[in-house]
Order: sequence, then C-alpha cells, then structure tokens
Amino acid sequence: MTEGSTATVTLSLSAASALPVAVDYATRDGTALAGSDYTAKTGHITITPGLTSISFTVPTLQDTLDEVEETSFSR
Repeated sequence: MTEGSTATVTLSLSAASALPVAVDYATRDGTALAGSDYTAKTGHITITPGLTSISFTVPTLQDTLDEVEETSFSR
C-alpha cells in the first residue's frame, strides 16, 4: 500500500437491532505492526437501529520491505 492509503474494517451484526449498538474498538498488531505498517487507531462507533454493519478506516503506512500479506486485527 502507498502512504495515505487506508484499510477498511467492517463491523457486522448477525441480525439488525431495534436499538443502537455501541462498540469501542482498537487495532492491535498481527503480522502488520503499528508505526511501521499502519497507524494505531481506537474509537467508538455506533451501528444505527435497523442496520447490520458499519465500517471505519485505518491509515496504512508505506514501507520498502518485500513482505507477504499482512494483517492487523480489531475488536
């Protein structure tokens, strides 16, 4: 990925809720490392009643290493 790119993370519910669903999230290192592959991010997001998913983005950082696909996990 190039500098200024983003990775999109989608949070999904198994079924729509009649009430808002609030989620606190934070990235954590997997094979991708905060500070060298992506910018760590935390936040609070709310899935509106009737919807089953919502997305947020995580900024990615460009490096010059030839690597296999990397992952960072959110919860």
